[in-house]
Formats: sequence, structure tokens, C-alpha cells
Amino acid sequence: MAETDAQLRKDLDQLRNDMTQIMSDVRTLAQERREQATSSARAYKDRVNDTVRDYSEKAGDTVRHYGEQASAQGARAADYASRQIESQPFTSVIAAFGIGVLAGRLLDGRR
Repeated sequence: MAETDAQLRKDLDQLRNDMTQIMSDVRTLAQERREQATSSARAYKDRVNDTVRDYSEKAGDTVRHYGEQASAQGARAADYASRQIESQPFTSVIAAFGIGVLAGRLLDGRR
């Protein structure tokens, strides 16, 4: 019986040691998985940030392009209007007077 008790104690000690090792291995695996997940999440975040930055730069370039086009078109329209006024000053004065009268009537709240 003493031999059976000694063997049982030895088996229980071995079982405790095995369980301790298993728990240590599980902790190590969990830590490795957590590090892998963190690394993957950071890489994904970086890719998303790069994509957003690229689209933002493209949008800025597009807005800048259309702004430059609008500015150039406005300058051409101003030059054209200036040339028309210089070439036909009397007509320009009459047209400006007519537009002023029309705008005054449209904005006059009494009529």
C-alpha cells in the first residue's frame, strides 16, 4: 500500500508539473497571437491611412485644377468685357444704365 501511495504521489506531482507546463504554453501562445493580431491591425491601419492620403491628395489636385481653370476663364471674361467697353463705350454706358434700372425695379419691394 505504501508503494501504491508513493506511486500515486509521484503521478500527481508529474500531473501538476504537466499542467504547469501546459498553462505556460497556453500563455505563450496567447501572447504570440495577441502580438500577431496587433501587428496585423497596425499594418491594416497603415494601408488605410495611405489610401486615404492618396485620395485626399488626388482630390486636392482636382480642386486646384478646376480652381485654376475657373480663374483663367474669369480673367478671359474680364478681358473680353474690358475690350468691349473700350471698343463701344456709349453702348456700354447705355447697357449698364439699363441693367441698373432693371435691377432697381426687381429689388424695389413696393412694386
